[in-house]
Amino acid sequence: MSAHNSHPGKAAILHRGSNRSLIKYFHVCGTLNPPAGTYKSKAELFAINEKVISKFSGCESPVGKITNVLVSGDSAVVEIFFQAVAKNGWKFEQEMCFVCKYEKEICVSVRMYTDSAAEAKLFDEN
Repeated sequence: MSAHNSHPGKAAILHRGSNRSLIKYFHVCGTLNPPAGTYKSKAELFAINEKVISKFSGCESPVGKITNVLVSGDSAVVEIFFQAVAKNGWKFEQEMCFVCKYEKEICVSVRMYTDSAAEAKLFDEN
């Protein structure tokens, strides 16, 4: 597995080629996090991703940078620093963690840990 230096959004970690992702589930953790839940298809995942992205201003693209990748057996932990400007001008910065499970080098599941309070604020104020 190789680390990516940057990506255009949260879901990009799943794209290592158009036929490389067989996600059985993508779980967003957090009890107060508006997008929290389990998504079992790319369509569901992209729909919630679009809801999150819609909270940001159109003047700057959200930027995510992978800061660390830890691999052990068939799992990887990916740390990402994400930043964007919300529609209300708030500078949204977040350190996120993806716990990815692989089968034959294909990502089959992801658990995403984020700052639930920041996500709630983003949804409430934008």
